[in-house]
Amino acid sequence: MKKTIIATILLSSLVAAPAMAKSAKDIGTIFAQIDMCKLEGRINMPEKKIMRLKVADKYNVAKRTKAFKRRVTNGQFKEFDRMKKQGGLGKAIKCGVLKDKWLG
Repeated sequence: MKKTIIATILLSSLVAAPAMAKSAKDIGTIFAQIDMCKLEGRINMPEKKIMRLKVADKYNVAKRTKAFKRRVTNGQFKEFDRMKKQGGLGKAIKCGVLKDKWLG
């Protein structure tokens, strides 16, 4: 139990790291985590939309190619599959970190 808590804290600190050029998979992961927070009821729809717009603006997703956007979507699907196996505590931590980073 302690190992999973420590792992989620370390993982959440990676999500909160300063942004640099991110790969399509990493951007898809962020989008999937935002969607997961909405599905869990930890953020509401306006907050979700604001967070997605800020991520898209920061990483300049609108001006990327269609192939890049497809890779973002594939990364999002992979993250959804991974999150199905994750417990509630890890999701709660991630939602808090994302909310602080993108809305705070």
